[in-house]
Amino acid sequence: MGKRLNRYKGSMIAEILPTLIEMEVSIVLQNGSSYHGIMVSTNGDEFSFKDFRNVKHVFKIAEIMEIITDEVTTF
Repeated sequence: MGKRLNRYKGSMIAEILPTLIEMEVSIVLQNGSSYHGIMVSTNGDEFSFKDFRNVKHVFKIAEIMEIITDEVTTF
């Protein structure tokens, strides 16, 4: 089994956010900070995210530089 990283940047972020709810993702902010955890919800121009220390974060979509997901493949 293989693994593929999917990277979403720019205008793709707002489009893809609703499909990422309850998925494990990595988030890179414009300031260079990065977070890894579960996408909880999205609401207009912001979304909620819970890291693996069980801390909830709320980010504005404009703060996001990139969202990265892992996809398991059959090859």
